[in-house]
Amino acid sequence: MVDNQPHLEEVLQDFHNWMQQEGLLDQSTASAFVTCGDWDLNVMLPSQCAHFGIPLPLYMTRWINIKRVFSDVMGRYPRQDLMEMLRLLNLAHQGRHHSGIDDVRNIANILGELVIRGAAPSITGEFRPRPGQFKEQAGSS
Repeated sequence: MVDNQPHLEEVLQDFHNWMQQEGLLDQSTASAFVTCGDWDLNVMLPSQCAHFGIPLPLYMTRWINIKRVFSDVMGRYPRQDLMEMLRLLNLAHQGRHHSGIDDVRNIANILGELVIRGAAPSITGEFRPRPGQFKEQAGSS
């Protein structure tokens, strides 16, 4: 835990509330998380939720790995992650590398460029918990 910062459970609840307010949990709205790799949503978040006994929202169990979309369009899998994809797409890096908000902006720019080049992003990864491993959060489907 970071000193004087909200606990993971509070952050996830605030995020869930924001997702609801924005209409992103509405079944008629197509949305997905876009990640740079599978580790964050396939390993880290589920592990942290399990450790703290926090429900893992179902909408965080499926995602689009930008590296797979990049590979489909560009014909090669990026070995050096974000920076390599930006370079190969001739996109300028924005902000500080490994800063959450800056990485999100760069991933969004990469996705936008890949769509221009013909990508049709779809779900590439899915976390499949063992029965009873996680409690379901109300309204998280």
